[in-house]
Amino acid sequence: MPTPHQRTRSEKHVSKTVPGGRRTTLYKTKNKVPLHCRLCGQPLAGISGTSSAEAHKLNRTRRRISRPYGGQLCHKCLKSILGRTARVSQA
Repeated sequence: MPTPHQRTRSEKHVSKTVPGGRRTTLYKTKNKVPLHCRLCGQPLAGISGTSSAEAHKLNRTRRRISRPYGGQLCHKCLKSILGRTARVSQA
């Protein structure tokens, strides 16, 4: 009987013969998609697109970016937004 997290069709099921000669089912997980900028859609640099279990093993500097909107926007979009808000606040 598969474990509860494997009782889904979102993971690909592959039937394999193990060295002992019996057949078993392997559950292939999906490839991780890197995080993208919310405005332009460009992949974010500095953040690895890992699952939460794998990200827990990384150190803090690889998990997040220490700037405003760190995991949300790329550096170019952040620069344009900060410039826009600075111009609006001066007027």
